[in-house]
Amino acid sequence: MEGVLAAKKRKKGKPSALARKVRAWAGFLRNPVTLAIAGVLLVGGLGAGVWVGLSLSDASSDMNKILVATEREPSDARLPPPVPRSRANETPLNLAPQPDSERPERRLALAPVPPPKPQGPPQTAPVQPAAVPALRPVPTPGPLPPGTPAWVRNAVAVPNTSGPKIAIVIDDAGLDLKAMRRMAQNNIAPLTIAFLPYAENLQSQVDAMRQAGHEIIVHMPMEPQSAKENPGPNAILTGLPDEELLRRVRWNLDRLDGYVGVNNHMGSRMTADPRGMALVMSEMRARGLMFLDSRTTAHSVAAQAAEQYGVPNLRRDIFLDNDTRADKILEQLRQTEEMARKHGHAIAIGHAHIPTVEVLEQWAPVAIARGFTLVPLTALMKERRVVQNAAQR
Repeated sequence: MEGVLAAKKRKKGKPSALARKVRAWAGFLRNPVTLAIAGVLLVGGLGAGVWVGLSLSDASSDMNKILVATEREPSDARLPPPVPRSRANETPLNLAPQPDSERPERRLALAPVPPPKPQGPPQTAPVQPAAVPALRPVPTPGPLPPGTPAWVRNAVAVPNTSGPKIAIVIDDAGLDLKAMRRMAQNNIAPLTIAFLPYAENLQSQVDAMRQAGHEIIVHMPMEPQSAKENPGPNAILTGLPDEELLRRVRWNLDRLDGYVGVNNHMGSRMTADPRGMALVMSEMRARGLMFLDSRTTAHSVAAQAAEQYGVPNLRRDIFLDNDTRADKILEQLRQTEEMARKHGHAIAIGHAHIPTVEVLEQWAPVAIARGFTLVPLTALMKERRVVQNAAQR
């Protein structure tokens, strides 16, 4: 028997590690304290879950109310209602096609910025450039005496002013009708308009420019140095005999009326020719005209020929628009201002193109606000005569 029992004990052996862990957990769970703690945790977890669920439900309900209210009310419901604007003083908007108008934003972008002023004591607010009117011509006082030369008789009269003066001459006028209408409507008179004598509807254009307050000269076509350049019909050429040359001069001068003088269109070869310029000046003296040398060549003898024949004459200082970009035209206008400040006056030549006219429209009121005066050519000629007469006394 003892042998049998000993054999059973040997077969049974020690319990495994897993069995020992299972027995330990079973004993722990049967403990009353453990059961009480587990019950408390279970009840607490169930309560927390119910509270969270109710909170989320309330939040969802509130959000739905906000979304519904947003859909029913405009986004600016809290803003005060707009105040109705009176239209009594408004100008009606003209929607009719206006072929001469340009993009306003482009025009405004062209306005030159005045140079910065040095710091100093507080001063009164400067006048806004846009509010400064351009100098308008005044009527010629009283009838002129008989024999008054054409350059005085047809001159645009302007008031005497102090400060630097600028004369703007517009060459090649009469071909670009859009530019001509623009100059007839703007507020930068007086300009000096140089009409090509072979333009169409010439006298009607001249009359419109004079009514707008501009002064008129003849832009006489003359021979250039390059044979590739065509100055136009009835141009004054160096190789012409005297009779034909004078016939062409007279044809050009007879094409219009109401002008004060002549300047050369091209003419780099012709204005350097003493014989040809002597014939031109002899006809101009007979008609009482003045001459503006456009200075298309450094070898011009126009001034000498004019002085020889007693023809009042001036010369160009600055070309404005060899480069028609707005910033380049403005740069030339600033050089014109510098010359006017230095010498008291300056003469600048531009051309009858929309880009040039646009820049002048923006520049003119700003220049006037800075103390410059826009004048016609004859105003500078009269001033020069006064100085010359005073020097001879």
